[in-house]
Amino acid sequence: MYCEDWLKDTESYLVGSLSSQRISELLLSLPAQGREAFCGSWYAARNDVEYLALDITSESSYSELIEDAEWGCNRDHEQLPQANLCMMVGETSRLPVNNK
Repeated sequence: MYCEDWLKDTESYLVGSLSSQRISELLLSLPAQGREAFCGSWYAARNDVEYLALDITSESSYSELIEDAEWGCNRDHEQLPQANLCMMVGETSRLPVNNK
C-alpha cells in the first residue's frame, strides 16, 4: 500500500510499479539478516525526519494454519481466532518502520 507514492518521492532505480505481492517476494528473497539490516536502516532514516506512531490492531481469521491466531477478546464479536498486530509508522509518511 502507498508503494507508488513512495517510489514517486524516493530516489531509486527506475523499477516501474511494484505490487504488494512483488514487494513481499523481494523481501522474502533476502536472507533474514538482510531484512533486519534493511528495517534497521529504514528506522534510523525515518526516526530523524518525523514522529513515530504506534498502531495496534487485530485481524480475525478462518485459517487453521496461522500459528499466531488465537482465541481472545474480539472487539468485533466475531467467533474467530485472531492475530494481534503491532506496527510503528511514520506520522506523516504513514510508512511502517522497524526498530530492530
